[in-house]
Amino acid sequence: MIRYGLFGVLANLILYLLFLGMLAAGIGPYLSQLASFLAGTLLAFFLNRNFTFADDRPISATLPRYILLYGGCYLLNALSLALLLHAGLPPWLGQAICVVLSAVGLFFAQKALIFGKR
Repeated sequence: MIRYGLFGVLANLILYLLFLGMLAAGIGPYLSQLASFLAGTLLAFFLNRNFTFADDRPISATLPRYILLYGGCYLLNALSLALLLHAGLPPWLGQAICVVLSAVGLFFAQKALIFGKR
């Protein structure tokens, strides 16, 4: 869990800065969230596969489930962000809350469903 935390903090910080940069460039919060989430999914897959869980199976054995898991997570994040924005939170704070909440759930889901014991 320590490696997940370290790589997760690094990856999420980079992607959150991407989100903020896109907002600053005038891109809306939903498109910014989608773009940073897609980039984050790829980055997280390779970091988690190679370093956090040290999984040596072929990518074809884990990537499809990973995409499904992160697709579901994205839908929850998009809904959460919409609710938080509707409640009056600024996009930067709403996305920060979404990132923290999803990180915890994703660790346990990846450990159990993607990279767990075979």
